[in-house]
Amino acid sequence: MTGNWAHARRVGAAVALIAASAAATTGAPPASASPGGSDRPAAVVTGNAPISRAAVRERARSWIDERVPYSQQQHHTNQHGTYRQDCSGYVSMAWGMDASYTTDTLRPFMDAVDRSDLRTGDALWRHDNEVQHIALFVGWSDAARTQPVVWEERGQAHVTEQRVWSREWADTFLPRRYKNIIETPGA
Repeated sequence: MTGNWAHARRVGAAVALIAASAAATTGAPPASASPGGSDRPAAVVTGNAPISRAAVRERARSWIDERVPYSQQQHHTNQHGTYRQDCSGYVSMAWGMDASYTTDTLRPFMDAVDRSDLRTGDALWRHDNEVQHIALFVGWSDAARTQPVVWEERGQAHVTEQRVWSREWADTFLPRRYKNIIETPGA
């Protein structure tokens, strides 16, 4: 685990250097470090524009409608760009990101949120020794809010689809929010 954080810090530092260089030539303010002095890499969102929940939903729905098959090697192109056809490529596309990130490299672009505060376009994320997966949260299938409805790319022989997760499975995932999501009244 220490090696992964060291790698993440190196990647974060490299991205921050690129962002600072871009800021120097464009006049944009440079990215800042994470609040609280965390040793995690700075949340650099350069190249990833803010996006509304409605836009996330519309983009994500496009792959469901197109029945995009899962693949870690193939890329799908539509009106929203070209992205890898796996879980993190799907979320990268839905969030309008500048590239197909992995479940690990998405980490600096997300904030933790309370499960009770999950909203359409947020994510359920897991990255451990057994599972590396992310899915878009759509809503709840039950009044108790224990079984999330998700949109996901989930493995060979599957297409992008909507599923209801069991409470047991959902409880192994962490709720996350894209840092560039735009909160609009009534959304």
